Parts: sequence; structure tokens; C-alpha cells
Amino acid sequence: QFLDDAGVNVAAMLSLDCIDETESNDLDIQSTVIQFDHALPNRAHPMLIPDTAISAIALIPNLEAQIGRPVIAGNQATLWHSLKLLGYDCQASDAGVLLSGSQPTLPHD
Repeated sequence: QFLDDAGVNVAAMLSLDCIDETESNDLDIQSTVIQFDHALPNRAHPMLIPDTAISAIALIPNLEAQIGRPVIAGNQATLWHSLKLLGYDCQASDAGVLLSGSQPTLPHD
């Protein structure tokens, strides 16, 4: 709902079905992202992993290469936004498209 309230259109949604942070942290996020990518094949849209209990930043470049679209994790987005608020440019070549400094143009449908 909060994404909708911020004007971000959620094209499709699937749940991780994790009951707590331990289960989220133990999740095989690589397999899960690939499974979700097959279920939600519109590659024009980034894939958001909003669960902050998942340490995904190091996996993001490989995930983006595998599924052919940006992957944005909750912790990664929080870091990006915090740095922007502090006036820093975000440029980390090994942390995915969001932190690369060259964000793609995304659809507004």
C-alpha cells in the first residue's frame, strides 16, 4: 500500500511467505528471484525484494544478469535513499543498477 500511496505502480506481486526474519534470512533468494521472474515475465519492470531481513546486495549484480532486469532490495534502497538525503552520489559498480549511478528509465504504467 505504501508504494501505491507514493505513486509507484506495482505491476504484479508475489509473496515470499516468510513468517519471520529468520526464515527470510535463510531463504534461497537466488532461486526465489528466478522463480518469481518466470511467474512475472514483464522485464520492463524492476523486481523489488522489500524484506530487509534478506542480505541481497552482494547477490544483486548476478541476479540482474540472470533475469535481465533491475533488482532492488530493501536494504539497498534504504542505503541509496539515505546517501541521497545526505547529498552523496551513489556509485558502486558491484551492487546492482540502483547503486551504479546510472538508473534506467522505468515505465509508468
